This record gives sequence, structure tokens and C-alpha cells, in this order.
Amino acid sequence: MSDTLPLRLRLAVASAAELGEEEAATGGRRVFLARGRTDPADAPPSRRVVLHPLPPEGPTREALVRRTDQLLVLTHPAIAAPIGTGEFEGRAWIIDPIPPGVPLLQRLAERGTLPLREAITILREVARALAALHRRELTHGRLWAGTVMLDRRGTVLTSFGLVADAMPKDDLHALGALAWEMLVGLPPQPGGAWPLRTYRPSAPADLERLVAGLLAPDGEPKPGRAEDVLDVLDHFPPLTPEPIADFLDGVAAGGGRRSRRRRGVMVTLGSLLGRLRGA
Repeated sequence: MSDTLPLRLRLAVASAAELGEEEAATGGRRVFLARGRTDPADAPPSRRVVLHPLPPEGPTREALVRRTDQLLVLTHPAIAAPIGTGEFEGRAWIIDPIPPGVPLLQRLAERGTLPLREAITILREVARALAALHRRELTHGRLWAGTVMLDRRGTVLTSFGLVADAMPKDDLHALGALAWEMLVGLPPQPGGAWPLRTYRPSAPADLERLVAGLLAPDGEPKPGRAEDVLDVLDHFPPLTPEPIADFLDGVAAGGGRRSRRRRGVMVTLGSLLGRLRGA
């Protein structure tokens, strides 16, 4: 990248945002502070944005502009639309906002898996965002734990437009992989079976069937639309209370520090109850 890139980037996004200082680059990305054109004129740039270089085989700048315009019109609360596009050194670039909150990837790195209710809530919010995209013949194309942001206000998808020629079925398969990783703690293995309840016995049977369908290869029965996914997620029976579900899931998962700790707690409780009965 040339030293003139920050200046050229400021010109590229001038109609959408005013760029401020550049932060330390991470993973080859360039991160800037920015002030939106709707922010007060005397407010310092405070919104973080990221610059994504696209591969030569990626979308053209013209395609990015069209997609960005469509996303901005959508104004969905779970969609962080790009704020600008540009072309430098013959390659297209896209500038994304960085929403508040933490990436789902970080949450999984810290906790391994998510409680069932939290995972289902995230799946439902992501599926609603995908349904809104697909109704306008748009796709995400790069859905994974690193492009899902978690905030107290809900789930937000980022990093749109980075993949050319994605199809709705690609988004739905990625949604199944996201569900498996949140509930099992590992990416799904290609070509395998997906017995979710072997790992999470408290999961509804309908959720196991849904995840298996999302991950099924082409040619096998699977959900065809994000609305089909929502129909399942919105009609689950009451879930097992979270502490009991956590214990059952830990025992089913076998070894591991968290499972051993749960078994130790239950042994201690059993011992105390025995003493009380004998008192």
C-alpha cells in the first residue's frame, strides 16, 4: 500500500464519512476512526471503520457500489452496511463500519460453547437478517463467527460484499455451520453426520433436524429459504431450564474441565443431602 492511501481513502468515502486517525493495522486490515456525515460537525471522529482489500477475482467496484446502495436502502438493525467503496492499484476496496460489541468469534474463544437460549437467539436474529437480504436478492457470502457482532442491543452482521456470486444457499449452509460451532464448540466436519443432541441433549429435536438440514449437501432435503429457518426457530417448545440443561450437556460431552467440575458439584450436593436425611 502506498503512503497516499489514507488521503485517497478519505476522498473515496467523502460523501459518507470523514476519516480521522488511522489505528494500528490488524491482520492486513487498515482501521480508521471516522465521523459520519450525519454526526455533529464539531464531534471528533469516533466511529471505527475497516478497509478490506478485495482479491482480483472479487466483485468489481461497480458491483460493490450497486450492492452498497441496496444495503443502505435496506436499513435493517442487524445489518451494518458498508459506508463506501473505492478502487486503488486496480483492485476494489470496501469500507465497513465496526459496530459496538464483540465478535462472536471472541465469545466462542472465551467460552467454548454458548448456552442454548443465547445460541438460538443469535440464530434467530441472523436468520431474520438473511431473510431481509434474500428478499432483495442480496446475500452476505461470508457469514461466520468473525462477521457476527454481539451487543446488548442484539446481533449485527458485518463485512458485506467481500465475496462475488454468493447464493442464498451458501448463506444458509454457513448459518448451519454457525449453529454447530455455537452449540458444539467445533466447526462441522465435511461430509459427516450432525447428531446435535449427542453433544447437547437439551436441544430440541427440531433444532437438531434444522441444523442437519442446513449442513446437508446439495441434493438432500434442506431448508430453501431463511424464512423456513425462522418458522422452525420461532416455534420451539419450552426449553429445559438453563442450569439443568448445562449439567446434562456437560455430562453428555464427557471429559473436560467444565464437565468434571459439574460432576464434582453434583457429588458434593449429594453428600450434603445424604447428611441432612440422616440428621
